[in-house]
Amino acid sequence: MFETSQILLLVLAIALYSFTTTRIGFGFPAGGIVIQGLITGAVMGDLSLGFYMGGTYELMNIGLNPLGGSVVPNYQLGVICGVAFGAATGNEALGLAAGTVIATLSTTLTLLGRMINTAIFHKIQACIRAKDFDGMNRWMEVGW
Repeated sequence: MFETSQILLLVLAIALYSFTTTRIGFGFPAGGIVIQGLITGAVMGDLSLGFYMGGTYELMNIGLNPLGGSVVPNYQLGVICGVAFGAATGNEALGLAAGTVIATLSTTLTLLGRMINTAIFHKIQACIRAKDFDGMNRWMEVGW
């Protein structure tokens, strides 16, 4: 199904994307989901599937533009998993369905992360009130 090198390259692609968007602050401009699909398609050996699914997920992302405090599905994660499953099984529809489900379920993880960050923020505030700046710095490293 999946080769070890493919799994390692996909994990590396996800980690690199996460690092560039959260730590450096650089996000892909419009079309970033297509780029993620092309990278995943190249890793899986099916570039046309990566391009097709990347474009499909990009159109879904455009249709669900986040407004206000809404949480939209994580289409970057969805396209990576969808292309991987679609290329491994040879079934585009299965890959598209699996990626959409994974992208939608990631909203739950986003909300869980926000709740955890709220608790961490309260710990940081308590450290500031107690003038424990070393503790504040430790708690700041825990949050994301």
